[in-house]
Amino acid sequence: EQGLAYAAAGDLVRGLLAADPDLLGRLDDSGEALATLNPSVSGTFGGIDSSAARRRVHESIRAALAAHPAVVIVDDAHLIDAPSAELLGFLARRCPPGVLLIATWPTRAGRGLLPDAVRDSLSGTRPILLGALTAHDVEELAGPDAKVDAPDVVQRTGGVPLLVAELVAASA
Repeated sequence: EQGLAYAAAGDLVRGLLAADPDLLGRLDDSGEALATLNPSVSGTFGGIDSSAARRRVHESIRAALAAHPAVVIVDDAHLIDAPSAELLGFLARRCPPGVLLIATWPTRAGRGLLPDAVRDSLSGTRPILLGALTAHDVEELAGPDAKVDAPDVVQRTGGVPLLVAELVAASA
């Protein structure tokens, strides 16, 4: 959804509000900025057309995340839209205590806005590189009673966990 501005950020806000429906009220002024990313609350989507407005939105999401321990998972971070990447990069550099940000992207994906921001925020640490699933991994995932040709699954999926899981589930 790279062409949809704030698509991933909007998903994050919807998730925060689903987990804590009273969040906007407790955030006072920050709640108003947060509502701009949720059309079901604000009635519109947008109004984030200046640097100051973006900063208010970034700070409001940071405040919302700081309210409770949270794990934020961004899968396929190399595909994220630019405004959401900017926002999540802001969070990666200023992650509130009690919040874990996990961003995944394939090593072959090259550069991306969010992966670059995450790399930049890692001062003194290093990313964890995970390889593709092996035939042994596929066998473990499928379980002892499964009739799966693990080497064939790896060859067809490239060992991508989501694809492996889908193919294993389809063959069950």
